[in-house]
Amino acid sequence: MNQEQLDQVKAQLEKAQQVSHFVIFETKDPDSDDVVRMITDYNAFQNMKQARKRDIPMKIIRDFIPITDAMARWAVAEHDAATASMGNNPNLDELVQTMDERINEVLIENKIEPNK
Repeated sequence: MNQEQLDQVKAQLEKAQQVSHFVIFETKDPDSDDVVRMITDYNAFQNMKQARKRDIPMKIIRDFIPITDAMARWAVAEHDAATASMGNNPNLDELVQTMDERINEVLIENKIEPNK
């Protein structure tokens, strides 16, 4: 992505943040019991927390994430992976890997330990 495209995505994220700010939260992977850190908006976090079992804790570890180039790259990767998961996209694994890398970029930028 070039800077102009990043700026467009950042503008969209800033607009979305006026409705529900972005957060970084951590939870446990129910399959491996590893700690996993993820990014979402506050409203989606609350919805996930209510839908999950009480034995799988979810906790916000960074509230009000600043909108940066790394956040814009994460948003694009997250969108691409979500879109691919709705169909039989042969590149799904690669897109999920890219999304995981972009999450780690945002975590590092916010001085939070990256996911494994």
